[in-house]
Amino acid sequence: MQVNTGFIKCIVAYYGKIEFSLDNLIEEDLPKIFIAMAQYDEMFPLNCNEPFIQYAKNKGFEVEDMIHSKGKHGFDAFNDDEETRIIINKTIDFINKSLEK
Repeated sequence: MQVNTGFIKCIVAYYGKIEFSLDNLIEEDLPKIFIAMAQYDEMFPLNCNEPFIQYAKNKGFEVEDMIHSKGKHGFDAFNDDEETRIIINKTIDFINKSLEK
């Protein structure tokens, strides 16, 4: 199965559970992934993506993850603080670097 057709350069996920099996994928099949989670997300527990992140990294996929230490669900809209701005800026950098290739 090939997920990356060349059109998708990266995946960005903010708070939410990623339910996707990587069992039959190889490194070239999946674009780089950026995941941002919130420490106090009441809808999706902080560790809900940990199995996916660790498994993906162990298989050699590029996964960057960040945690807003004081954020709640929707931190990018509701936590107007420096940590939110850092995560948003890193997300923009991640997207820009992914599109350069």
